[in-house]
Amino acid sequence: MASSYYPAASYDRLVTAITLCLWIGLIALTAFFYYLFLFSPLDSLILGITIVSIITALTAGILAIPFLFSPRGYRLTSTELIIQRPVRNIAIPYNQIIEINQLNWIWKGIRLAGSGGLYGYLGLFYLSGVGKVWMYVTNKNKMILVKCINDKQYAISPNSIVFLTEVKDKLAIK
Repeated sequence: MASSYYPAASYDRLVTAITLCLWIGLIALTAFFYYLFLFSPLDSLILGITIVSIITALTAGILAIPFLFSPRGYRLTSTELIIQRPVRNIAIPYNQIIEINQLNWIWKGIRLAGSGGLYGYLGLFYLSGVGKVWMYVTNKNKMILVKCINDKQYAISPNSIVFLTEVKDKLAIK
């Protein structure tokens, strides 16, 4: 049986703004340190090169690592829902899913671990009225909550509402 692929929803306004501001801010900060290194007298060339190298590495890490763990899409196979990311996909077997429904964005919540806007809402969050949720969301207006039997919950944001119908059809078959 063929699998179905659904791309992640496009970034919402807040994710776009946070991502853009961080890119601009971090690149400007890095450029500022390069400027200081090139046009300021330093007692030690090695110290200057070290500082610029550390700032460049931190900037690259801050911008690259969250991207590597952000959802690019969702694949439905005959046995599982797969959250596809550039690094480490997440597989949720259908026999572990007890409920799947749309979820309205809740502003009352806290990020426990992960990214709260850079490339999406990624990682472990606590949402009021929902509890702990592993979020792999790029657009808060298209969220779907997946509840599993092991008390894990996942929030995802596929681009198409057909995704929800197809998952429910697969769950009815199991």
